[in-house]
Amino acid sequence: MRKLMIALAAIVTAVAAHAATVNWTFAATLMDANFEPIEGSLSFYLSSDMNTALANSPFAVSAGEVSGTVSGTDQTSWTARITIDNFDGETKSYFYDYVFTMDTVGHAGYADADTYLAGLIGEVGTALTLDGALDLYASPTSQGFTAVPEPTSGLLILLGMAGLALKRKRA
Repeated sequence: MRKLMIALAAIVTAVAAHAATVNWTFAATLMDANFEPIEGSLSFYLSSDMNTALANSPFAVSAGEVSGTVSGTDQTSWTARITIDNFDGETKSYFYDYVFTMDTVGHAGYADADTYLAGLIGEVGTALTLDGALDLYASPTSQGFTAVPEPTSGLLILLGMAGLALKRKRA
């Protein structure tokens, strides 16, 4: 009897875990306000964990086109992070986060979860280009984007500070 209960608990857990996962095929064209294609990457995260990208993410954005299938937890808050590498010919990268709820159950007006998810593509894609008006010729920060820090500079600063600390210790 005990083995049967354990087996039943394992089956219930597996079914619940399977039901709580969603695979979403995302495809969009991301252009700036001047109809120039965006270059960069698009990552999806659970909003509660911005350090670990969801399965199959990130996707490359090449010539404005991005597509792929992302897997994550259903009915939770997701964050789509677009990183753009071609602001006005600059070599710096900038990112913008868009938070949305991956709610796939009982949506009024949608036949099923797949229909709802298909509708999210336009919503998320439009948000990532800031309502279709991303302007690569205006400053990124004025549009809500944040600069991606260059790790090499940070490491050099840390090494320099460590060197100064050692020098002072010896003196």
